[in-house]
Amino acid sequence: MGVDISGKGGDVHFNWQTWRALLTLAYDYGWKPAGTEPGRWVDPETGELDEQMSPNPDEWDGSYFTNGFQWVTDEDAAHIADALEQALDDILGGEGKQRVSDFIAYCRAGVFSIG
Repeated sequence: MGVDISGKGGDVHFNWQTWRALLTLAYDYGWKPAGTEPGRWVDPETGELDEQMSPNPDEWDGSYFTNGFQWVTDEDAAHIADALEQALDDILGGEGKQRVSDFIAYCRAGVFSIG
């Protein structure tokens, strides 16, 4: 079990431990979470966010840690990437560093949902 990330960068899956570690690392290197936007359906013809699918937006808590199909904005994704780039020099080589590098590129593609 974990999270499925879908967006302009494609689809990727993380287990909860890895997802939490990525966001904690970004936070430790300066990311200020903007909070997610509540889940919305995407119009398949335009790719634009369409009708609301999650709870009332006024009741949404902005969590990154549920499978609510919530959205991380372009700006927030860029800030995650910026912070993770700061962390790269402090990560020992190997698979972990490559995974962080891959997620930086993913975030640079822009908006994504967490499901």
